[in-house]
Amino acid sequence: MKRILFFIVFISNFTYCQINRPQHDPPEVVNKYTEVLVFDICTNSITVADASKFKIGDTVLMIQMKGAIIDTSNTSSFGTILNYGNAGNYEFNYLSNKSGNVLTFKNRLTKTYDIPEGIVQLVRVPKLKNAYFGGGLTCMQWDGTKGGVLAIIGINGLTCAESIDVSNMGFRGGEGYNASLPLSNCFANNYNYPSSSQLAGFKGEGISLLSQNISKGKGSPAASGGGGLSHNSGGGGGGNAGMGGFGGYQSDTCGNAPFDNRGIGGKNLTYTTAANKIFMGSGGGAGNADNTDFTAPPLSGGAGGGIAIIITDSLSIFDKGIYANGGNGTYCYSANCNDGMGGGGGGGTILISTYKMSDVFDIQAWGGDGGNISTPIVPGGKVGPGGGGGGGVIFLKANSIPSNIAITTNGGNKGNIINTNDSWGATNGNIGLNFLNLVLPFDTVLFKPNIDSVRIKDSLLTCNSFKFNGDSYTNSYPIATWHWDFADGNTASTQNTTHSFLSENSFPVKLIVTDINGCKDSITDIIKPVIITVDAGMTKSFCSNVPVSTTLHGNGNGSYAWMPAVYLNNSSLQNPIATIDTTRMFYLTVTHNGCSVTDSVKIIIYRNPKLAITKSNDINCTLPFTKLKVIGATKYAWSPSSTLDNSISANPIANPSTTTMYIVSGIDGNNCTSKDSITVVTDFSTSNIMLPNTFTPNGDGINDCFGIKYYRDVQNLVFIIYNRYGEKVFETTNATKCWDGYYKGQRADLGNYVYYLNGHTLCGHIIKKGSIVLMR
Repeated sequence: MKRILFFIVFISNFTYCQINRPQHDPPEVVNKYTEVLVFDICTNSITVADASKFKIGDTVLMIQMKGAIIDTSNTSSFGTILNYGNAGNYEFNYLSNKSGNVLTFKNRLTKTYDIPEGIVQLVRVPKLKNAYFGGGLTCMQWDGTKGGVLAIIGINGLTCAESIDVSNMGFRGGEGYNASLPLSNCFANNYNYPSSSQLAGFKGEGISLLSQNISKGKGSPAASGGGGLSHNSGGGGGGNAGMGGFGGYQSDTCGNAPFDNRGIGGKNLTYTTAANKIFMGSGGGAGNADNTDFTAPPLSGGAGGGIAIIITDSLSIFDKGIYANGGNGTYCYSANCNDGMGGGGGGGTILISTYKMSDVFDIQAWGGDGGNISTPIVPGGKVGPGGGGGGGVIFLKANSIPSNIAITTNGGNKGNIINTNDSWGATNGNIGLNFLNLVLPFDTVLFKPNIDSVRIKDSLLTCNSFKFNGDSYTNSYPIATWHWDFADGNTASTQNTTHSFLSENSFPVKLIVTDINGCKDSITDIIKPVIITVDAGMTKSFCSNVPVSTTLHGNGNGSYAWMPAVYLNNSSLQNPIATIDTTRMFYLTVTHNGCSVTDSVKIIIYRNPKLAITKSNDINCTLPFTKLKVIGATKYAWSPSSTLDNSISANPIANPSTTTMYIVSGIDGNNCTSKDSITVVTDFSTSNIMLPNTFTPNGDGINDCFGIKYYRDVQNLVFIIYNRYGEKVFETTNATKCWDGYYKGQRADLGNYVYYLNGHTLCGHIIKKGSIVLMR
């Protein structure tokens, strides 16, 4: 057959070269697909599994396939959609950069995605000029992470000689298998079972993520069909905008027929123009099969219809159509088939963005048919056919349906037991929806990083201490954290802070800001501190009553300036001489590289103490000692000390044998000292001695003992005391001893006593008799 070819120009570096191909040519897959692994909101870029088929300038579609949250309880509420989340979010954008598997979008994404949990894929969308497809168009079949979507942009029109068909390309049906269970396993009735159970078929795939613990059972997860239960009930149909139908009842050979453990049809999904979400058709549930000699194909549920997005100035399809129908449930054609059948897949989603559609053609998003039982049931009776798939959804840009276009979103037919024309509880899928005034979400706002700029304003507090103010300008989201790195091992976490450096290095101070999305930006400012060591010396103190001169000892790396200069011989010297007569504070300012630091030192002048010294008397035969007294200080030292009872007392007792000058040194609280002196004159020219005529030995420390205790230099002493009976009560030859008022160990009687004293003293030979009165 002769083939006529000419060039078709593709926008975004895509080139296509075919026209007028024979109608038997296979449909073409013009899209490229890859799984999205990571989204970086800070750079508006994604990391994908394989970027080899994508180029800068490409138009791309980003779409989240799953992620809806459902009720997972083993109740009739199982599968109820609690939150759609980001499932079904989609938008068009353009690639501005490519680096390995990292692709950057030109415009800011307007929707949010759950990556990677929500199974997000990126689809390369060709922009074709005057495009013609002789074999029609389709898409890659959904494989669990990518595919199921056809998206194309036709410039100056799009023409297909065959259909645009994404039927059976959506979410997968529940996989059929042979459980090999005996007939006694009837009446299984749970909404979910683990994948290891043989009591139920697998549920269909859909917009929710199912763990292996709940992947089987009659409950329908969102729009997916529930699996048939043992024994031999049918799988529910998958849904989309329309609900899927129920599968048929279990085998009537179980008894108590009909027992309702049918696979439940998928729930209908909510579509609104405000939410602008799109979904593939969900898979039908698998029927329950348990024949040990089963040889027919597995009784799987039908796959859902895919998504077709057609964007063009005009669309022409030669009496064909655009289809996104669900796949039929697998039916049994074996001569020995006695099992539940799979449910039909839900219809897909079609979006037509054009006001001009030529020719007469259909646009269909039908649910797939439930699986039939096409052979006699051995040994007889009934088993469950599959439920019909729910209808899909169709969006048109036009505000009314063109007269030459037939739009249908029918539900799929229920399965039947062909020989008896009995559906045995299986039901049809429900009709879907269609919408007008389609607006596709093309991103148009050029991406800008949220953090536009970061700035540091620093100001000097001292030579090595700085105040840092941080500032950041953002486009949409506020700054969440501030982090300062001062390059000396220290950091801070406030917007504004202060910091002191300990060396004169150049420090690259870095401010890192992070917004509420975790996006970061930073700026570095080079800081050069000036470190000045200044020491004005140690405090000095002097004791003086006249002006004092002393050297100040400064230390520092720079030029010197002392104040007040009036008391210094040279205020710019490192070690000037200060002359003062009162306490003064001196200030040393050291200047280095234009920076100044000041330290101070105190010079203290204390006055020497002023002493005042007195004596009680001079020394003679009657007054053998004298009491000295000094005031004006806190501590004292007397000399000579040999004739003093305490040489460091303020009130010592002196008993010199010759005239003596006593010198006292006084120290005050400031350790300042002074001296003074006093002379004690001795005169022993008269021979006389005085004794008291009474004494009172009562223990009060006053006049408690009778004697000549303080009489000095007594020799050949005889000192005796008698009571009135002539009894000797006391006798001593030691001038320092005295009578304490006791006789024979007892307190002596009160009254008169006589004494006799004989001895030689410095004043001559003394013989003295007298009386004494003892009183208490």
